[in-house]
Formats: sequence, structure tokens, C-alpha cells
Amino acid sequence: MRNIQIRYITIWRINKPKDKYDRIINEKLYPRNENNITKLWNGIKKNILIDSKNPDEETEKYFQFSVQKLMESPGRFTFRKFYNYLQELCMELKLIGKNTLPEEQITGTFLQLKNQYNMMSYLTDEEFESDNHKIFTFETKKLISNSLNVDIKDVDDMLLHHETCKIDRTWYFRRLILGRKLPTNFKERDYISYQRPSSNNTTNNINNTTFVDKNFSEIIISSIS
Repeated sequence: MRNIQIRYITIWRINKPKDKYDRIINEKLYPRNENNITKLWNGIKKNILIDSKNPDEETEKYFQFSVQKLMESPGRFTFRKFYNYLQELCMELKLIGKNTLPEEQITGTFLQLKNQYNMMSYLTDEEFESDNHKIFTFETKKLISNSLNVDIKDVDDMLLHHETCKIDRTWYFRRLILGRKLPTNFKERDYISYQRPSSNNTTNNINNTTFVDKNFSEIIISSIS
């Protein structure tokens, strides 16, 4: 009779040797340009600086929270799941819900995140169930931007944020399956992003690659002896 042992993977620590490529990568071989996620988290850190004694620690905590929320739901990363993700992140940052920050503190990246969350209120059921930015026509984006008194570029930034989260989510699941740890902060994510599936950086020409996602609670390693 064979005994089957199942070991659950934790998302931050995995009993596997360190990826040698993570150790040898350097700035010259893999230049790190500031992408939209790096800009987002640099902006969050800048907002946190206002009343935090340790902004680096606070930002790391929020980043890890965002990764956990990103990986909670199985299946395709639809705009409905993106809405749920934005809602959780905005509540954690006190941008919406009870005990929110004063309006004068919701500026810069905080305001951008809150606006992206508010954009979700104007999506149709069909748009909510899609994971493809191409479902949003120019007229649709114009209507959303006019409803919130923002620019069409702000709507494009929301679509790019969704696409980046979708690819990051798949990348994180694959790292777990391969026994590699997840980034614990946005700088570490940026550092190892050369291993990430590529995507186009322009909103108007975003790659729509379909991935097979797995439920975080179902990610396991089985060893048969």
C-alpha cells in the first residue's frame, strides 16, 4: 500500500533551494525600468509617508496583502474579480469604507486607486464577466471617463492595471508550483520580473494571453513513496 503525503505550500516560505538565477541576476543584464506596478507602489509609499514612522514596512505589508487578495479566487481573472481586488485593497488603505482617510490625504496614487474602484460601478454584466480589455470600446471608455470627470487615459490606466494583475497572478501561481518564493515587496517583484510572462506596456495594444489559473487553496505538492 503506497502512502501519499501532501505538503501544502505557503506563499512566502517554501522548502526548496533558492533559485540561482535570483542570486546571479544583475542590473547590467536585466535593467529594471519603472513599470506601472512599480509606479503604483512608489506612489502608495509616497502617500504613506505622510503619517507613517516606517513607510517601507507599511508598504511591504500592503503589498503582501495585495498579493494574497489577488490569488484568492480561482479561474479567469475577470473584471468582477478585479473589482473585488480593488475593493479589498482600497478598504485596507482606508480609501473607502468606515474610518476613511480625510479627503485631503486621498491624492496622487490613492486617488487613482479610488477612481479605478469607482469606475467599476459603470461596467455592464458582460464587461464584468470578461477578462479582456478589448471589450471596452472607445465610446465605452469615454462614457466612463465622463461619468467620473476623469480622462480617458485614466480608464486606460485601469485596464492596464487589470492586465498587469492578471499576468502577475498567473506568474505567482507558477512560482509556487515550481517551488519558488513569492516577492515580499514591490522592489523584489521588480528585481525578479525578468522571469515574468511578457506583456505589452501600452494600454492600446495589451496582449490578451489566456492562462490556466489555479485556486490558491488547491495548490499542493504530492509526493508518493
